[in-house]
Amino acid sequence: MEMICPRCAKSSLNTAFVGDFCIYCHLESKKEELPNSVQIIICPKTGLMRTTAKVASEQKTQRYSLSKKKVAESWIKPDNSLIKQIVKRPFKKAGFDCKYKMGDEFITLYFEGADGQKITHEHPFHIEYVKILSPMASRATGGYFEAIIQLRGDREKIEKYRKRIIKELQRHTFIAKDLNLPEGVDIYVGQKEKIQTILRDLGLISERSKKLSGQRRDTKRLYRDTFLVRF
Repeated sequence: MEMICPRCAKSSLNTAFVGDFCIYCHLESKKEELPNSVQIIICPKTGLMRTTAKVASEQKTQRYSLSKKKVAESWIKPDNSLIKQIVKRPFKKAGFDCKYKMGDEFITLYFEGADGQKITHEHPFHIEYVKILSPMASRATGGYFEAIIQLRGDREKIEKYRKRIIKELQRHTFIAKDLNLPEGVDIYVGQKEKIQTILRDLGLISERSKKLSGQRRDTKRLYRDTFLVRF
């Protein structure tokens, strides 16, 4: 049975229909919901990608969060499956099944026609990569740090544990400085909340001290911690 689109008068004899409308009018009604591009924010210093905290919590590649508190965004290692998930999100929200291949200049939309047949449509689409420094990278560039790990004593043990400590710390934060000194090694750490746990997991005992480093506008005092480890 022939159908006539009530908007443009196209016939179902030569145009696919979705419901009562031709595919073109159906897509036109959805155009506000179908983007032609999406921005992916990449930190040029760390190579990490900005995403929501909810998405980041589902990824094993999560690296830096903005603070100890729950926040709206996190920075994680880019992953093609995650990028595809971000790309497809608005299309799925609009009710379309879709498929996207990295590097393509279109996204394929799938939906069911009025006659029950599957219809595919290549919607013009591209990813726009935008370079913005992450908060952690900005802090690292500015020499920011919250704590110092001081390794003292046996030089051989210092070098052995120095590498292991830095490797574990870099899974959670950045290293601002790593200094060789006559008396040992000082490691300047961007965020301090994981330090004690990492040292304990490595079987190391530390002496912790605090030093006032400043005061925020809300009058809260800021402290830098020193963790002294002796071998």
